[in-house]
Amino acid sequence: HFMLLQGWRTTRTDAMRPTLLVAVLWLRLAAAVLRVDEGPRGIVGLEVEASAFAFSPQAFRREGRVAYTRGSDWQYGDSCPPQLAADVDISGAIVIHADPDFSRCSFEEHARAAGWRGALAWLQYNAATARLGSVPGIAKHYWNPGDTRDLAEPPAASIVSPNAVPIIEALEAGAALRATVSPDTTLWDVARNSAWWTLLNLSVVFHALAVLELAAARLYAFYHEDGRLRLTVTQALIACELLASALRAVNFAVDPFFSRGVLPYAAGYAFVVVPIGLDMVAGALFTFYFVRAASSVHHSRDALARAAAYRCHSLGVRALLSSVAVGVLAAVVLAAVSYHWSYILVLGGVYLVILPAAAVGVTLFIERRVASAFGAAGVPAALLLRLRHYLRASNARRVAVFLGLPAVFISIYHPLAQGILVPAVNHALAAAGYVTVDAFAPLGVRVVN
Repeated sequence: HFMLLQGWRTTRTDAMRPTLLVAVLWLRLAAAVLRVDEGPRGIVGLEVEASAFAFSPQAFRREGRVAYTRGSDWQYGDSCPPQLAADVDISGAIVIHADPDFSRCSFEEHARAAGWRGALAWLQYNAATARLGSVPGIAKHYWNPGDTRDLAEPPAASIVSPNAVPIIEALEAGAALRATVSPDTTLWDVARNSAWWTLLNLSVVFHALAVLELAAARLYAFYHEDGRLRLTVTQALIACELLASALRAVNFAVDPFFSRGVLPYAAGYAFVVVPIGLDMVAGALFTFYFVRAASSVHHSRDALARAAAYRCHSLGVRALLSSVAVGVLAAVVLAAVSYHWSYILVLGGVYLVILPAAAVGVTLFIERRVASAFGAAGVPAALLLRLRHYLRASNARRVAVFLGLPAVFISIYHPLAQGILVPAVNHALAAAGYVTVDAFAPLGVRVVN
């Protein structure tokens, strides 16, 4: 840093100043804070980013030998913290814990367990997310109910990064290492404290509130028209969009993607997953509504054809609902277990290939059959065009979700990608929700746009 600054000061020109300033800032943000002091020749001097957990002291420096433990080295009982079951001496060592089981005990509890054994520091590493290009710091604010969120010793940090792979490989090969660890500001800290991060999250909040307002107004209109709330497809659809929008607004206003540590991990994850599930259910209900309408407009002489078409359409809707349930369940399981690279590949294949292909095929089939039914019933061309517009918007939402979810899950490990893609996917969901709700209004209500 000093040499670069001196070079900038002695040769400063208007042309080179911005480039060097960006370089200085990048070096400052990407300063490696886990350094290998002794070990195999190929990794001595290697530096890896580290991010202190929120429950840990934020400023510390530890030097010593490195001890390596895996998730299978620890025994989990009925309560936390876990107990070290393997014959590994971690006393007086900087402990690198690969793949700790967060679903059993929090990172704070794992660090506390290492401290009881005399560890100098506890460092968390995850093999699968490191391969996804993770930047240390995403899990800084992860916590579970029961955590003190204030652990004095040992200091704890995350080193989940592709740059840490050579260190892990050396430790698994039995190499003896000595290292120094001292955390510093990371890209996550800078991004989460930046104005653009706040503005992007607020844009999602206001978009969700707009959908919430429309859904509440339309639901009240149906209540006023019928004299009570009824369990109809239309009211259930609007209620799903209303609840999804409310949860999305709260999530991005209070603790977007665990960036502030307000919510425990399970609650924060629910605020992410549940709105997506509700959006998918609302989309399926929207399609079901038009399928039922298409079936009802056939003449009685076409009863057999209508019954066959209705069965096919219902099967398609049930398939979509089932895929929603399976997808949400898979996402929950993915978050509840330790990440495994093979599992992420399978889940990625399902989301990126199978579900989008099924969604496109089923929705195109439904749109064609619905348009054919309405056209045969003599529905005016202008109205038919409008109905197909609403149906396509709902279908596009399903495809966007199936394509957007893996993009979100892959991108969340880098602050720049998360800061852009997560709001973008939620804006797409909110926009589709607005179109869906806007398609319905009681007959006695005059809608003013």
